[in-house]
Amino acid sequence: MAGVLHMDVLIPILTKKEADAAFLDAAVKGAQRAIILLVVDTGALPLGFGVAADEIMLGRQTMDAVRENIGKKRKPCEDILEWGSTIQKINQIAQLKKVEKIVLKSEPGAPFNSFVNELRRGTPVTVEVL
Repeated sequence: MAGVLHMDVLIPILTKKEADAAFLDAAVKGAQRAIILLVVDTGALPLGFGVAADEIMLGRQTMDAVRENIGKKRKPCEDILEWGSTIQKINQIAQLKKVEKIVLKSEPGAPFNSFVNELRRGTPVTVEVL
């Protein structure tokens, strides 16, 4: 990334553990701005409005904690709530906002690894897992 004067990073809220201070320190290192994305993927949720509402509430709480932590580092922060396919929305927002990298909080297990591999195949943006 030599020569990049203004680096933005996209931090999708996937694990609800993204407010971890050590993760955020590494995620925003060298970045001028962070974009936090919460995707409500109704296709991945059990049926019912209550489940989606709970998911949004928990996601918003995580986003608020992430924004507060990043704010302590004096970095501008934007948060976005989207509905749709998680991978598609991450890719679309990354390209729309012209971020240099997408930073994910690591989660153990094969489903997360499959998700990361699919995201990497579908986006021209660097995907970093911390």
